[in-house]
Amino acid sequence: MITVKNIRNVDLTAYDEVWAIVRSLKNPGNLKHVLGLSPSWELFRRYLDLRNTGRWNTEAFQGIYVPAFLKEMQTATARKKLNELVWLDRQGRRIALACFCSDEATCHRSIVAGILQHAGVRIQGVKGDYSPYGRLYFGREIEKRNPAYRMKSLKQLLDGYAFEVGRRNQADKEATQRRIMDEVYARIKDTFKMLEVESEAIEQIYEQLIEH
Repeated sequence: MITVKNIRNVDLTAYDEVWAIVRSLKNPGNLKHVLGLSPSWELFRRYLDLRNTGRWNTEAFQGIYVPAFLKEMQTATARKKLNELVWLDRQGRRIALACFCSDEATCHRSIVAGILQHAGVRIQGVKGDYSPYGRLYFGREIEKRNPAYRMKSLKQLLDGYAFEVGRRNQADKEATQRRIMDEVYARIKDTFKMLEVESEAIEQIYEQLIEH
């Protein structure tokens, strides 16, 4: 389970890990400082300029900040961290994502939450549905996938495929197996898209796709 919170309200004892997704953190303590899911210095300075000149509002967030941050989340480092969160969620780990902004609706943590929500991750602690950010991040490809299969683990998908072998109605069997195959293929494609496929990533890919 992934929880998204203001960093000042996080109970460290309630989570396996608390990720501080902030650009600057002077005293991390028991927090895990994750720069890969924080805005770049350039974007952070742009935010400060808008805030300090009285121009920071919902329109500035949606029109300026969101497109820029979504682009930054396409980097290899950000994709690896997002994929790690998906993997940790499937492991049943309790992870908190935290930053300093008081208003989550105009904070980058809502964008991160939306990407994860659209990928099927369970998100707690947010006040709304931010999955439209996920649609922007992933494009429209994920919307074409059957939600009944998108929310299942790989083991459940493979068990379902095996179950269909014994079905008498050949047309129904082939149609269901094709939908399962499409979901498995899409999931593999997404995994490699989100990760830099280097030697250290191979075990993580294996665990995510085969064991879970």
